Amino acid sequence: MDGCRVLLKEASRFGSVTAVYNLAVQLRDAILENQTVEKFVECMAPKATATEYLDKVSREMCPHLKHFIVFSSVSCGRGNAGQSNYGMANSVMERIIERRNADGLPGKAIQWGAIGEVGLVADMAEDKIDLEIGGTLQQRISSCLHEMDYLLTCEAPLVASMVVAEKRTASGSKNVIEAVMNIMSIRDLKSVSMESTLADIGMDSLMAVEIKQVLERDFDMVLSPQDLRTLSFAKLLKMDEEKKQAAKDQEEKKSEGFVIGMQMLLRNLGNEETSESTLLHLPSAGQEGRPLLFIPGVEGVAGNIWKAIAAQIKSPVYMLQLSSTLDCDSIPDIIERVIDEICETMFNGFEDITIVAYSFGALIAIEIARYLQAKGIRGELLLLDGAPKYLKQWSLKQLNNDPSDGEIQKLILLVLIAMVFPDQPPEKAMAILEITSFDDQIEKLIELGAEQSKYSPEYTRKMTKALCRRIKMAALMNLDEDQPLDLPITLVRPTDAVFSDIEDDYGLSSYTTGAITLRMVEGNHVSMLEMLIL
Repeated sequence: MDGCRVLLKEASRFGSVTAVYNLAVQLRDAILENQTVEKFVECMAPKATATEYLDKVSREMCPHLKHFIVFSSVSCGRGNAGQSNYGMANSVMERIIERRNADGLPGKAIQWGAIGEVGLVADMAEDKIDLEIGGTLQQRISSCLHEMDYLLTCEAPLVASMVVAEKRTASGSKNVIEAVMNIMSIRDLKSVSMESTLADIGMDSLMAVEIKQVLERDFDMVLSPQDLRTLSFAKLLKMDEEKKQAAKDQEEKKSEGFVIGMQMLLRNLGNEETSESTLLHLPSAGQEGRPLLFIPGVEGVAGNIWKAIAAQIKSPVYMLQLSSTLDCDSIPDIIERVIDEICETMFNGFEDITIVAYSFGALIAIEIARYLQAKGIRGELLLLDGAPKYLKQWSLKQLNNDPSDGEIQKLILLVLIAMVFPDQPPEKAMAILEITSFDDQIEKLIELGAEQSKYSPEYTRKMTKALCRRIKMAALMNLDEDQPLDLPITLVRPTDAVFSDIEDDYGLSSYTTGAITLRMVEGNHVSMLEMLIL
């Protein structure tokens, strides 16, 4: 405690002490059965003990104190194997902060996950130690500084900031046998018996914890402690082969329904009765304040799901529909066709905007925001599983990297057959594709589905050709962004991801200098809309 007094007294020579920060850390990791009193004391000293002393002394010596900040850890809030002493030290600090708040004094504890670039985890990374702390990945220091502004000003005494490690479903990223061998420092598999348990080969308690974590995180293999004790390389190899076979079976199942990916882009053809309105006013929970602009997916027409979403909103809601742009061949052409009505109806008298765009609609939203920003109107974008790079990558995948008119037309026809006319046998679908002319293919499609389709022939003709144009826009778009926006973007992604080889923000950091916030919603590209709460 005397040291704390000296510290604050020395600091007071330069002026009133208005903030106290405790960023100290001491790690003495070991599983609980290998922990000692000394290791607990060493961990507690710079955190729990020092914070207790700083709390007591600052109450006496710092009457102008505005901030009392301690850095805690996800190891305390959510736990991390081998860090019971470290978690306890942070927990004591947090209780001190709660007591200060109860006494009406400033206090804030921030639980961080792994921090990159500086600090302990960064030092370990230099030694080629790859750590996942409590299920978190390394958070960039620039992100930490950005979040601190909010964390330090919110009312809650305990807050947290971390980058949650997302499970990757892509197969083949790493060999499970090699992963376990690396943990156990086994260079040659031939040097050990395939039938011997890992415990017999030399797996200690810390290795067991790491192996269990790696199997769950990277390979979705969940083992009980008993399973882990009896695990051998032979069993592990069998489990891996079974998992690969299951993945292969799943891939074959996907190939049988090869239009599913495109069906996810094309939810439906919308409501034909209201499709002619460029700006459709949707019933919402309130009509006061700044209006919201909704932009649908590639169909460009409002469907019933958007009415359900709009009903949550306590502001006026308008849906942008693209029926007046059916002949447009580029995003700028679409914007030129609709922007005057958007500005006149929605943003007259408002200096900021909010645009909610789904899938293909994200391309239009970005260009509308760019146009309005040039006019001095600012705002924010909420993109629902949509971004230029994401949509280009998805479109090319569905087209087998062949964005020719023939491939696009074939794909759209197959999707419409499967979506609008699900009861038609596949022989009729092939009969349509055997027709040479695309116009004749559309007419045959209308003829075969006449009794089942809820859409008029003229609407089907227009929408089919418009869909081909829009898919071509997505597949051929230029991703070089030389005029980024200056507004915040929130990206809402489904938990059932289509790609694992794309940035978490879908490359949106190239499209704005503002903050990018990522939210996850249960479901896939289509079902996420049913789970969405704005």
